[in-house]
Amino acid sequence: MMKQKTRILVVDDDAHLRKTLADILRVKGYETVVAANGAEAIAAAKHETFSLLLIDLMLPDMSGLEVMARIKAIAPLTEAIILTGHASMDTAIKATGQGAFSYVLKPYQMDDLLQKIKHGTEHQLAQEEILRLASFPRLHPSPVIEINLLGEVTYANPAAEKLFPDLISQGVSHPLLNGLSGFNERRSCMQLTDVFHEVEIGTGSGQATYEVHTYCIPGLDLIRIYAMDITQRKQAQADLRIASIVFESQEGITITDSKMAILRVNPTFTKITGYSDEEAIGNNPRLLKSGRHDAQFYAVMWESINRTGSWEGEIWNRRKSGEIYPEYIRITAVKDNDGVVTNYVGTFNDITTSKLASDEIKNLAFYDPLTHLPNRRLLMDRFRQALASSARSGRGGALLFIDLDNFKNLNDTLGHDIGDLLLQQVALRLESCVRECDTVARLGGDEFVVMLEELSEHDVEAAEQTESVGSKIIAELNRSYQLATHTYHSTPSIGATIFSDHAESQDELLKQADIAMYQSKQAGRNTMRFFNPKMQEIINVRAALESELLRAFENRQFHMYYQSGVSSLIR
Repeated sequence: MMKQKTRILVVDDDAHLRKTLADILRVKGYETVVAANGAEAIAAAKHETFSLLLIDLMLPDMSGLEVMARIKAIAPLTEAIILTGHASMDTAIKATGQGAFSYVLKPYQMDDLLQKIKHGTEHQLAQEEILRLASFPRLHPSPVIEINLLGEVTYANPAAEKLFPDLISQGVSHPLLNGLSGFNERRSCMQLTDVFHEVEIGTGSGQATYEVHTYCIPGLDLIRIYAMDITQRKQAQADLRIASIVFESQEGITITDSKMAILRVNPTFTKITGYSDEEAIGNNPRLLKSGRHDAQFYAVMWESINRTGSWEGEIWNRRKSGEIYPEYIRITAVKDNDGVVTNYVGTFNDITTSKLASDEIKNLAFYDPLTHLPNRRLLMDRFRQALASSARSGRGGALLFIDLDNFKNLNDTLGHDIGDLLLQQVALRLESCVRECDTVARLGGDEFVVMLEELSEHDVEAAEQTESVGSKIIAELNRSYQLATHTYHSTPSIGATIFSDHAESQDELLKQADIAMYQSKQAGRNTMRFFNPKMQEIINVRAALESELLRAFENRQFHMYYQSGVSSLIR
């Protein structure tokens, strides 16, 4: 039988990305179908069977998780890989907890994506084979035939007549009896028995394999033939061979009974966990529990298993050596014909290496290697989410564009290594000035951007909050730096702009902050300017008042006057 190509359904509303993915997968030997939204994907799943679903998390008509759930309701063994631009672990846990095989963060590395697609399709095949072997149909009643020494059929039971209606007329020339010889040679029936052969023959229900045995009936010179349909047994043997190969696969496999007592583990289980089969069998899989997950995590996992029959996702476990490691696991409940759970099958991979590689790729793609701050790409992704959040909540936000004054002189005089030390220390000080929900990013060179979120709904108050953070940053960056053996003093020029629910684009807002930064340069440096002239005027008035009050206090210009109370008594 020819091996069919693995079929993948690619779902993404980005036409260019959708086509590019489909073309690459076809070159790699996969058969692909594309859909631009959830409705198209669900319609395709109703008419075709797919091994793997490659789906964007954010679709125009519904979420990728909803589409995945509805397709899995149609074809439960279809694996799914989620494509998402969200770096939130909560999103990842939600996706894998609802049945996704894995997830890939945009922008993704094609080699990483292809590797996960390969693992997903192999995992889907393994699950099919394991579930297929859970139950086999019963054999049909066997045909029984009697022939004389001339090779003529003298008797065929109802099963033989039903399956082979032309058996009597054809006699030993019938394909079922192919392999029997020696008739018409006046041999005794004893000389014609103890014959065994297998034959493939077409029946009304298709091609079948029969195991044919012959026995002598003494005194009647008749040969009784039993033909047993072994098609399903042959298929079962093939399936068992496949299952044996699967069991010896690179995935760890654990099989338990309905009470979670381990019945069998494969060699990869031992390789990953360090526990031999003798040590594991009879124990509960809690043997591997790391202690990193709370009761709620396991409650969600078992709710999914009990409701859908399976759960998959990343989990931390502990090896026999005590080392805690990450693994990707899928747990499947195996049920009998009455729907009662008889076993649980867990298949898992040690993802320590891939997780480290994924983290490294993520760092290279989204973080500045010198300061370990988010780079422009990650900043713009978070900025897009911040604008969407601001539009929903009505709360304001701000961008602060920060440039270090006279940084080029430092590089020219003391060298780039010393300049790098300054940039690293500036990054740490900037992070100390903001909240956890805010973002500090390095665009390149000596340019940094601070994005503030969850500010006041009122622009004036939001500007005051921004000015407060800006003043804190200026004060922090004005402190002297110890750069190797050099003591150095640096100042920043800061440009700020406020955003809320208005329609400016990301690039426009970043440009506004950049322009405001150059305004601060022109104002003498080591200061902050707002792009909005009205807001700048308000901040200037407030700053001037605070400065004058401080100066008056320092110069002892405050005077206290006593006004006595006057009362009169009119008699």
